[in-house]
This record gives sequence, C-alpha cells and structure tokens, in this order.
Amino acid sequence: MAKGLTAAVIEQAKPGPTAREIPDGKMTGLYLVVYPSGKKGWAVRYRHAGKPRKLTLEPYPVLELAAARQKARDALLEVAKGLDPAAEKKAAKLTSRDDHDRDLFKSVTADFLKRHASKNRTAGETERLLDREVMAAWGDKRVQDIAKRDVIDLLDKIVDRGRGVTANRTLAAIRRLFNWCIERDILKISPCAGVKPPAAETSRDRVLSDDEIRWLWQACDGAGYPFGPLVKLLLVTAQREEEVGGLVTGELALAAVTPSWTIPIERAKNGREQFVPLSDLAVQIISDVPRVAGGKGFVFTTTGKTPVSGYSRAKDRLTRDML
Repeated sequence: MAKGLTAAVIEQAKPGPTAREIPDGKMTGLYLVVYPSGKKGWAVRYRHAGKPRKLTLEPYPVLELAAARQKARDALLEVAKGLDPAAEKKAAKLTSRDDHDRDLFKSVTADFLKRHASKNRTAGETERLLDREVMAAWGDKRVQDIAKRDVIDLLDKIVDRGRGVTANRTLAAIRRLFNWCIERDILKISPCAGVKPPAAETSRDRVLSDDEIRWLWQACDGAGYPFGPLVKLLLVTAQREEEVGGLVTGELALAAVTPSWTIPIERAKNGREQFVPLSDLAVQIISDVPRVAGGKGFVFTTTGKTPVSGYSRAKDRLTRDML
C-alpha cells in the first residue's frame, strides 16, 4: 500500500525523463505529478461512465498537500453523484474563453454595427472608419482594457498623419460605440470621457473632406425635403445658404441649352446679379423637389409663402446623422 505523501516527500521528489505520478496513500485518486522540468502539480484520477478520467488541479506549491486532498475529496464526491468534474472544468474554461472573446473590441464592434449602427443612415461609413482607423490597434483588446490614454494615443497618430478632421470623426464614432457599451452594461464608464476633439475646425476656413462630403450626402438622403435637397444643392453649386434657401422658380432656366440659375441683385450678398451654370446633377436635384402650393414659387418652403427656415436645427440633425 502506498504511503501518504508528506511535505518532505513532495520536496524531495526528483524529476525523470517523463512526467511521473506519485500516489497519495491517504487520499485515494490523488497524485503528485512531477514534470521533467522539475515543476510539480496535482491530479485526481477516477472513472466515469466506465472510462478512466483525470482532473488536473492547481500546481504545487500554489496548492499545498492539505488543500489538494480536500479538492480531491470534493471531486470524488461529485463523481459519486454521477458527475464528471474534469468535463465540468473544461466546459467552464471554454465558457470563460467565450466571455473573453465576446468582449474583444472586434466582437463588440461587430455587435454594435449589427444592432445599433445599422439603424443609422451612415452605418457603412461608420464601419469603414472603425475598420480603417481603429481595428488594427484595438481589435484584439478587451473593451474593458481600453483606457483614456489609449484613445488619446490613437487620435494623436491620426493627427500626425495630417488627418485632423478624420481624427475628430474617429473620436465621434468610438464615443458612440462606447456609449452603446454603457447602455448594454458592457462598460461602466467610457474611455472617451473627457477627451476633446484633437483638431480645431473653424467654419470660416475649413472645407469638407471627401469622407465628410460622402457622409453628408448620405445624411441628406435620409433627411428628405426640404433640407436634404437644399444642402445637396449647396454642395453642387457652392452658393450661399440664404441664396439657395430663397431660390424661386423664376430664377431658373432648366430647359436652356446651358441650364442656369440667375441670382438677382436684391438677393445676392455681394450686391451684383450672379449667373450660376447648373450641372446635370444640380438640375436633377431641383427637378426632383416637390412643389408646394402657395403662389410664390419658392423651391424650398414648407408654407408656400416664405422660404424655408430652421437651418440651425436642420444642421444639428444632419451633423448627428453623419456621425
């Protein structure tokens, strides 16, 4: 009969060319495992459904002799109830791994795009932005491990490439994603909290980037009349907001050899009549606008009697839909 293990026996156990197991005479099924490297661990051997099974415990000396015996005793009690503790441990480990993978930035982003961003008209651009600017850096990180400093470092690298506006849009996208994570109880606080847009944008001297024009156009598609086509016409004619908003049908010559729009002196900000050639796209935008009865001929109106108003609210909505 094997003798019971002691602290001295465990310490003196020498490694061999292969792992060897030393049974504990005081606890049936418990073995001290001595590996060729000299490291030591514990295993519990038992039978389940007629087949031999092995449950690996924590290594020695993390798990000392008395604690190893207690764990072996607990495991064998489970076996007596028809359970398989080794299989249960493996299943728990897989579940833990699944939970870890579920919280990876790439997994959370996929879920965000599927459940939330897909409802937004600019979902495609949001996905492209996250994939191009963020995924390489954070894809395999757990969202819980992303800190404010990580956000700042990411944005700084984009700015250093000369893409300040893109950095601002990236911040808006990841802020939205992390806020969604808070709503879903994935995060308690957003790592974007307190992070300001890294690049200054002044309305006086900046122009829209190619990406922003694409996002704005898509937002206009969803905005509908009157501000959707109004803003599109702003983009394709490069005229002032008040001039486009006050456009009347009498100023248009859409059927001419060269379609045009003549802005009269009284409406032109520079005090001079302006002749604006219209592209095919501009003509199409104007032609598709619904006509509102009222007798004044305003192209963009909700009453038929006065030009459209409420630019600030419309701008805020379009900006929100662009993000």
